[in-house]
Amino acid sequence: MSRTWIALAACVALLGACDDETPDPDRDGGADAATPEVDAGPGEDLLRDDCEALVPEYCALPFPSDYWLAEDSSTASGNRLNLGETTLPRANVPPRRHVDPAVINARDGWSINASILAYLPDADPEGLPDPDHIADSIAMDSPTVLMNAETGERVPHFAELDLSTRCPPGFSDCDGDILNGCETDLLSPSSCGSCDVTCSGGQVCASRLCRDECQTGQTLVDGACVDQERVAICGEPGFPCEPYPLVPRTLIIRPVVPLEHETRYVVAVRGVVNRDGAVIAPPETFAALRARASSRRRSGSRTHASTRRASTPGSCTWG
Repeated sequence: MSRTWIALAACVALLGACDDETPDPDRDGGADAATPEVDAGPGEDLLRDDCEALVPEYCALPFPSDYWLAEDSSTASGNRLNLGETTLPRANVPPRRHVDPAVINARDGWSINASILAYLPDADPEGLPDPDHIADSIAMDSPTVLMNAETGERVPHFAELDLSTRCPPGFSDCDGDILNGCETDLLSPSSCGSCDVTCSGGQVCASRLCRDECQTGQTLVDGACVDQERVAICGEPGFPCEPYPLVPRTLIIRPVVPLEHETRYVVAVRGVVNRDGAVIAPPETFAALRARASSRRRSGSRTHASTRRASTPGSCTWG
């Protein structure tokens, strides 16, 4: 029996909507340029105040979320966006500073035309309402739900995975199947640096080139020269990389009509499967919030503020 989970305590609404594009990061050099830091992900403190904790892999997901909505009596809506200094991703170039949220934080609400973003590990698009079947998105059994919280009306939309993400270094999509990701190991002597390059007898694949021997700092493993970059991607020095690294793909929900100003919406995701056909379970953080909300409903008690702000599962209050 599949369990329903709302991956997004996120909604879209309000008067002064923010731009759909994020500002460019500061690309100037600096004292920390030689020591780039990783993006939000495993190992980073995703329970810090800047992060919405419902998606444990990425600080800024789900997005948008009322976690970053603060009361502000000086605005027309009575609210203002309040993303933290480390909420948005880092730039890909040194010094890899986080995207500055100042432009977004000047707005008093989210765009009524914006897409909704989430992340479900290894999600498969099977069953999602696609652009050719938008009517499926308002069916009772749709795996993605976008609903007006006041009226219960479902909003037509389509859902898709972001397939523009590039493969990690040393891997490529050689079979043309974007769903199985980067299945070809470019460190293999049979696909050294490219899908169609095979090293001749006696040669090894070193730094994605066919050579007579491994380079300094590399270890020969079954014809492949493994270095620290490889270990960082695969998690171990073995060859081949098992399993090969999956490409993280954002789940995008795209409303096909503008949402209403100053209106509260609920977004739900349920029954989405992975490539093996298994239903993706909710993350522990969401499961804990859901269990707490269910317990409070049964007991009739009211929810009190905690020391760390927390989104109410599936609920966004706007304006």
